[in-house]
Amino acid sequence: MSGKRLDPGLEPAQGNGHYPVPGELWQWEVALDNLPAGNKILAAKRVVAREVGQLGRTDRYARLKQLVQRDVALLFRSAGVVPLERADFGWCWWTSFVRVDPDNLVIVRKFILDALVEAGILADDGWSDVLTEHSPGRFGWLWESFHLDSLSAGGPPGQVGHGAVVTIQGRIAGALEVRRRQEQWSHHKQRQAARQFRAPSVPAGRTKR
Repeated sequence: MSGKRLDPGLEPAQGNGHYPVPGELWQWEVALDNLPAGNKILAAKRVVAREVGQLGRTDRYARLKQLVQRDVALLFRSAGVVPLERADFGWCWWTSFVRVDPDNLVIVRKFILDALVEAGILADDGWSDVLTEHSPGRFGWLWESFHLDSLSAGGPPGQVGHGAVVTIQGRIAGALEVRRRQEQWSHHKQRQAARQFRAPSVPAGRTKR
């Protein structure tokens, strides 16, 4: 367990055999790399727009989103992040390319939040799920910063491309909700595995060559 317990009055726990229990306030940091910049995401959407109506078109945007969300969900789960009632976030974005603007880095945030819903860490990514506990009723981030290298963002040194170090904190969901979302995550992984072994579909009226 790589997270830490933040509840005031309780001894901080960082692993040490202590598993988060419902109601406790915990925090994790997760380093993400190889994230697509906004230009790549928007280019995929433009390709889809040009190909609408063509038989056998490949939805590049949907495929890109699926791959990013799969990797992000696995990274958060591997870091020990468990289902939360709701969550606060801090974002440290980085790129190794000075020509990439900061606003191009944050477009992928939609993929990240959707991945957390897929993984069962968040019930949803709406107003009632992504709220700061310190200012109830405000939808926002604990912090957000931008860096020109991974190390200054808090990630491993020498990374090339784009990425982020995401801080997520929140209170652990109730036992029944944790179980429900764990089952949801297991079913999602089973569906992913089934799709990987499924034969490519052939559009109606066309045959494989």
